[in-house]
Amino acid sequence: MVRALFKADDAVDAVRAANALGNAAQAANHAENAVDLLSHADEAVAGTAEGLRRFSTAGEEIIPGILDEFGDTARHLNVDLPAEFAGRRVTTLANDGPDFRAAGEIGERVLSASPGKWNLQVNHRWIAEAAENGDVFYLGSQVTEQTLRSANPKFAVTVFARELDMLLQRGYKRVGYYLAK
Repeated sequence: MVRALFKADDAVDAVRAANALGNAAQAANHAENAVDLLSHADEAVAGTAEGLRRFSTAGEEIIPGILDEFGDTARHLNVDLPAEFAGRRVTTLANDGPDFRAAGEIGERVLSASPGKWNLQVNHRWIAEAAENGDVFYLGSQVTEQTLRSANPKFAVTVFARELDMLLQRGYKRVGYYLAK
């Protein structure tokens, strides 16, 4: 009986050792997952920083690519959403105030930052969030050289051009009056 107790005690010790090894392996697995998450986070931060840099410093060089992929001359506000995009959130892009007001009046999602709170970083983050969400983007303004070039001598291109370039870089394609992936 004493031998059986010792063997049982040995068995318990073996189970404890196996559990400890299992816990150590699990801890190592968690550590490896944490390293993976951190490296993905570093990549995401680097990608976001690069995207923001491009968004902030974009110049006339982006215009030809935008016009090739998204350009048009006709515009009709509130064109029906194609059936293939039903159920997806729609974000409106527009070049000027009247287009934004019209989009807001028909219930489209538009960026509205209070005066003094808007800047390129806020705009970039808003577009990035919408793209990460899988939004479909409604083109509330024509995509022409006139809507892409800035009238402000301080900037070569409009914010609208920057937004379109960002979506072009993310693989969005034009479908009627919408941009989608």
